[in-house]
Formats: sequence, C-alpha cells, structure tokens
Amino acid sequence: MSEATGCPEAAPPAAAGSSRLRLPLTGPEVSFHHFFPDGPMPVPAREILRDLLPAKAVKRCPPVTSGSSFGWLLFPPTSFAVRWVRDGLEFALMDDDGRFGSWEVLDSGRPGRHPGTEAALAGVPEHRREELREAIGDEGVPLVDPNPADPREFQIITGVTVRTAPGWASLVRPIPNLPVPPETHDVVDGLVETAWYGNGLPVMVRLRVRDQVVRFAQSTPVAAIQPVPVAAFATENARATSGVPGVGSWGDDEWERFVTTRRQRQDALPGSYRRAMHAYHREAPADQD
Repeated sequence: MSEATGCPEAAPPAAAGSSRLRLPLTGPEVSFHHFFPDGPMPVPAREILRDLLPAKAVKRCPPVTSGSSFGWLLFPPTSFAVRWVRDGLEFALMDDDGRFGSWEVLDSGRPGRHPGTEAALAGVPEHRREELREAIGDEGVPLVDPNPADPREFQIITGVTVRTAPGWASLVRPIPNLPVPPETHDVVDGLVETAWYGNGLPVMVRLRVRDQVVRFAQSTPVAAIQPVPVAAFATENARATSGVPGVGSWGDDEWERFVTTRRQRQDALPGSYRRAMHAYHREAPADQD
C-alpha cells in the first residue's frame, strides 16, 4: 500500500498473547528526531498558544487553552505549494519569498521529492549509508506523496520520527481551534503507534477547491501531534462501560456531581471552572490524582 493512502505499511512486531489493554501506561516520554539537518523540529503548542487564541480565552477558559496547548506543532520539512487541477495534483517547491519553482504533475509512484536528501546523506556515517539508501530508494525522500485513488489527497512526509513510551501513540490532527481559510485544505486525523513505528510521521491533507494554489511554508505549523494512550482507542474499549439515558434515572453519585458543578456554573463569576479545577486537585485523594 502506498504511503499516500495514509496508512503506514510496516507491521507491528509480533508478541505472544499481546493485548492493548495490558500495555503499560506511564508518561508518554515523547522524543523527536528529524531526517533533515535543517528540518524544523516540533514545537510545544503552548509556546505559541497566545498567537492562536484571544487573550480572554487564554486567561479564563482552561478547557479551550488546555485543548489548544496540548501536544506539539508539526511543520513542513521545506516550503512548497500544491494545486488540484482537473483530475491530478500539481506540486512546486517554494522559496522564502513565496516564489514558486517549476510545477510538476504528481501521480502514483511519482511523488514530489524533498531537495535535501543528499545533504541529509552527507551527515550519515559511512557504514550506514548503503543501508539508508536501500531503505529510502534511489530517488530520495518524498515530500508530497499523492493518493492514487483521489487527486485531492496527499501526504506530507514530514521527516520527523516520533518515539513514545510503550502504551502510547501519536494522534496527528489539525491544529486545535485554529481555523483555516475555506479555499485551502483539511488535515485528516490519524493515529500512529509510535512506541514501535519508526518511519517518518506523515500528515494526510485533503484539498477543498480545484485550481486553487495552496501554500505550505516551512515556518508555519501544519498539524498537531498529541500523545494518547493506546487503550483509549483499543477495540476492546470501544463501548462505554455504563450509563443510562434520561436525567430521571441517574444514580445519586452522578446526580450530585451534575448538580454541584451546574450550580457553580450558574452562580460563580467568570473563571469558576479554573478555580474548581484547582480545588479538585488540591482535595482529591491520592488515587484520583
């Protein structure tokens, strides 16, 4: 299967009796590496949070600020542009001033290539070079890999590898709470089990409009990476373990929790959620921290 389908090809290592429910769960222990020596490394989302959200939201709304600052922002490895024309995808590299190089038509087996493959190879120890060339092929590392089944879709091959602790995966998704212009693109959510998957992390993109040039600058984040427990999306956990419809059938504990927090919402000044959150973590028993 082509990388452009959005699904990594490698199979996970076999493990006798393995189950996602039995994976250990500690902190995600995330580490990043980049294939290209000048490639932009992921940046913690909270570092540029204030550039994305209104100041009032940053100060007073923990659910929004936490959702926006959770994880890291991922950048294209170099600047380029694409456009969906007729039934195909065109690609051009872009310089720092926004000028385009030559446009080329991409199709199955002919992705847009990153121009820095040779520079990356130059920094590899001699004893590893032949093995690396076998791994990436003679034509170098793709930058834009089109989906042969849909000309609107392609992968950005970021050059970033992610390693997480056992039991954790990486959710690649649109940058939370950052709208994009309607004539540009969508980033398609994808989960990669980065505890074992060591290839470059892909970003799947779907263009919205034909004949519209869409730019991807190396200095502008294109997606977010958020660590999530594998057990959170395991098939074994797909259904809720309990719950009933209708407020009249709620148990005492659920009723009290709802009424208490609803009263706080109704009666308190702005910022009540933040204060209640801090109070909960101060007062919660150790096994609930």
